[in-house]
Amino acid sequence: MDVRSIPRTALTAYLKALRIPVSLGLRALGQGDGSRAEITLDRTEAAVRDLAGQALGDRALQADAGRRRAAADRRDEAATLREQAARRAQQADRRHEEGHREAQERRERAAEQARDRREQAERQKEARVHQADEQAQRREREARRQAQEAKEHIEADAQHSRLEQLEHEAEALEEREEALVAKDEAERLRRAAGRAKARRKNAG
Repeated sequence: MDVRSIPRTALTAYLKALRIPVSLGLRALGQGDGSRAEITLDRTEAAVRDLAGQALGDRALQADAGRRRAAADRRDEAATLREQAARRAQQADRRHEEGHREAQERRERAAEQARDRREQAERQKEARVHQADEQAQRREREARRQAQEAKEHIEADAQHSRLEQLEHEAEALEEREEALVAKDEAERLRRAAGRAKARRKNAG
């Protein structure tokens, strides 16, 4: 048996005894194999083995320390890659969530704009209907006014014509009255003129 293997074996047992409770504690905290804390523990153990190998002149112990350090480096690199992948996944999730949220906001804005357009179109339609009703009412009132004016004009013309006719009749009666020489005829004409004047008054 190599005499150097005795302290090497003792050191390994000692480090193992120290590491067990620390590893259990890390696992309890959710930092088991592959975690940064576990990798730091591996590096610490490799450093202790390297120092011990140098002190004892044990090349096998130093080589073991080198292998452990290299393994820790590989685990550290793997952990870094896992963290980068996790960050990329988180970023992708955030982008997806943001894209989903933006799409939802766009849909909501589009729905709101469509609702506003429908309401505006309804208001414009109501305004057009109201305007058309007002125009129709104005046209109807104007038509009634014109019809009333035409009726009044016709009635005025008829009254004027009737007055002229009565005046002509009265003049004719007066002329006949002057042509009559007899007192009775004059009296009769006067009575006719009186009746004509009465008719004018009644007609006026």
